[in-house]
Amino acid sequence: MFNPQHVAGEGIGPSPIRLRALSLGAGVQSTTMARMAAHGEIGPMPDCAIFADTGWEPKAVYDHLDWLMSPSVLPFPIHIVSAGNIRDQLLGAGQGNRWASVPAFTRTVTPAGTEMPVFDEDADGEVIAIGTRRTTKETVSIGMIRRQCTTEFKIVPIRRKVRELAGLTRGWSHGISRDGELLAVVATDTLIRERVAGLSRHDAIELSRICAVEPGLCRVALRLWRMFVFPGLCAERGCRWAVSYQDAALHKGDLYRFDGWIRIGQSRSGTDPRSGRPGRREVIWGWCDDPEERRRRSRGLADQPERLGLTAGAGRLAHFPFSIGER
Repeated sequence: MFNPQHVAGEGIGPSPIRLRALSLGAGVQSTTMARMAAHGEIGPMPDCAIFADTGWEPKAVYDHLDWLMSPSVLPFPIHIVSAGNIRDQLLGAGQGNRWASVPAFTRTVTPAGTEMPVFDEDADGEVIAIGTRRTTKETVSIGMIRRQCTTEFKIVPIRRKVRELAGLTRGWSHGISRDGELLAVVATDTLIRERVAGLSRHDAIELSRICAVEPGLCRVALRLWRMFVFPGLCAERGCRWAVSYQDAALHKGDLYRFDGWIRIGQSRSGTDPRSGRPGRREVIWGWCDDPEERRRRSRGLADQPERLGLTAGAGRLAHFPFSIGER
C-alpha cells in the first residue's frame, strides 16, 4: 500500500511520497511509535516496519519481535532483513577476516624508550614520515574504535529493503538527446565510501561519470544535470550535496571549476595489489545549491566561476532542441 499524499520541499514543487517505513529496533522507542501509529495517535500510518537483525540480539528482543508480528498487534507488516551475524564476524576478525568495527573501548600502553615516527606534510599536502623519536616515559592511551556496525548491519540492509519495496534501482543515469540520438550521459550513485570530505551517504550523492560525443558537451550536460536533475534527487534522498572526483594527473578540474563547483578535499587510492602501481591522487569537488553553504565549505580553494554562454553568431543565443530524462 502506497500513500499518494504530497509534501512540499524547500525550493521545489510537491513530490510524491512512495513509501513510509518505520525502522523498528524492537525497543521501547520504536515499539511506542509503532503502537501509537496503529491506534491513530500519531500519523500518517506507516506502510510497513523494517527490523534489521544483527543475528546476536538478546532473547528478549526476539521474543518481543515475535509478539509484534503476531495477529492483531500491528495493522502493517514487519519485514526482517539481515547483513549476517555480527558475532560470527567479530570472531572471524581474530583470523584476519574483515569485520565491521564496534564502538569498543581500547587501552594502549607504550613503554618508555619506544621508537615513534614523526610525521609532516609534503608539498602535495600528503602526510609522510620524516623521522623518528623515542618516548621518555610510559604512556597509557584510552580510546574507542570507530563505529561501523550500525551502517553495515542496520542502515544498509534497511535502505536496500526500502528501495526494493519502493521499486527503486541503484543509481541514476540521465542523458541529453537530439532527434533521438544520445549526445551525453551523466551517471550518479550513492557514495562509495561511508564518508567523503566530511560528507556522509545521508548528506551527498556521487556524480560518478560524465561522457559525451564531444568534449564541449560535458559542460552542457553537467550544467543541465545540476539545474534540473540534482534538485529532484535531493528531494528524493534528503541530501544537499553532490561530490565528484577529478584525476589530478589527467585533468585540471576546469569542468567543475567553470560550473561553480568548489574543491572540498583530496584523496589518494591505495596501491594496486596486482601491479604494485601507486594510487592516483584525486581532487574532490562538491556542489550544493545553497551559495552560502558552498562558500563556508570552500575554504578559499575554489576559483571564482566564470560566466558561460552559447552564442550562434552576431550575439544571438543558440537554441538546440533537447530532452533530458532518466534512462
